[in-house]
Amino acid sequence: MAYGANKGVQPGELNVPDFLGFAISSSLGVLAAIATDFFQKGDASAIFAINVFLNENLGQDMPLWWVMLALLVVGGGAVFIFEPTTKSGSFSMGVGLLAAVMAAMPVNSPGGISSASFLAPTSSEAEPAPDAALLRQASVTGVVPASLIQRTQARSEVQLTLSITFPGGLPEDLNAAIRKRDLKGRLHDYVSGSTWDLFRTAGGSLSRTGNRLVIRTAIPVRGSGNQAAQLKIRVEAAGYEILTTSRNVRQGERLVNWNVRLKESSQPLFLQRLQQPYDF
Repeated sequence: MAYGANKGVQPGELNVPDFLGFAISSSLGVLAAIATDFFQKGDASAIFAINVFLNENLGQDMPLWWVMLALLVVGGGAVFIFEPTTKSGSFSMGVGLLAAVMAAMPVNSPGGISSASFLAPTSSEAEPAPDAALLRQASVTGVVPASLIQRTQARSEVQLTLSITFPGGLPEDLNAAIRKRDLKGRLHDYVSGSTWDLFRTAGGSLSRTGNRLVIRTAIPVRGSGNQAAQLKIRVEAAGYEILTTSRNVRQGERLVNWNVRLKESSQPLFLQRLQQPYDF
């Protein structure tokens, strides 16, 4: 059946430039929907969810711009399925097509960092819980008391202290930077499949010391064999290169001190994100 025959289009009425115009208009509709979703929702954008889904299931490291390009191509090709007969109709079809894809994708919104069960809040900072005092001592000496090991082993969790150095300095207002998405971070465990937002607390602690951010949280241990957890972090900050780095946690390792340092960059964050392969 000829293009648009079911919509009253006569054979030969449309030619190659018309089809090209419809395809471009549809792709522009897809692009408009992508841009709106990308800048309004940030990490909760469907484009990130699609990138994560594809990288997880295909075992690839496809950057975000590959996914955007693929969606534009699909949007352009879809005109030969839905057969719009005007450029405005093609544009609207592209917007609606991506909206349908967005609705089908799960929201990528991880929870905040949590506290260890033995670091429950106390009524007085001057009188910390006994295990919290032992943990602070272990952080300084590097030696974990046997009593603390026994209690944490029973709870199957690892206490992580993550120190992030910003050599060019930190934003004056961290909360404003986080709201504007100028500062974002994720922690992922490939063993359990869990992901946490580094700058959103759910009992964990986030403190600022000079040009460093120190994050203390508890990671549930679900691994078997020699590997208890396979951790990876991603930190995105305006004025710096996006940092991704990994670390394995061995069975029996209960106290992990992890120090990372960002590199300064003049490239805008949104351009860096387009080049970044997201898998969590």
